[in-house]
Amino acid sequence: MISLRYLLVLRSMPFDGLHVQEALEQLMTLAAFEQPSSVLFVEDGVWALKQAQQPGQLGYKNLSGLIQSLALYDIGPLWVEKESLLERGLNEKDLIVSVQTIERSHVPSLMDKHDRLLPG
Repeated sequence: MISLRYLLVLRSMPFDGLHVQEALEQLMTLAAFEQPSSVLFVEDGVWALKQAQQPGQLGYKNLSGLIQSLALYDIGPLWVEKESLLERGLNEKDLIVSVQTIERSHVPSLMDKHDRLLPG
């Protein structure tokens, strides 16, 4: 089987519909078939990593368990655009998982290292 490197780029608010949850589940399916996969959280996508969220009050599933289980599927690293965190008043201590930060200017290089980009 040919192995392609996938990068899921999460830009959307985590509780604005089900597309973030569905994108993460799609990536887990790829990883189950031994396709190397990583995630890049940018823009409003960084909110998916914030601790102490209560989406059940909005009628949505809490994504923290799903995100924390990515490591079980050998998905990683998890990248976060540094500027996106700062623009939203967040830092690494506010997040539910350990991440690698990347500066905005280095994102194109990260994307170039992957064979397929998946929107989220």
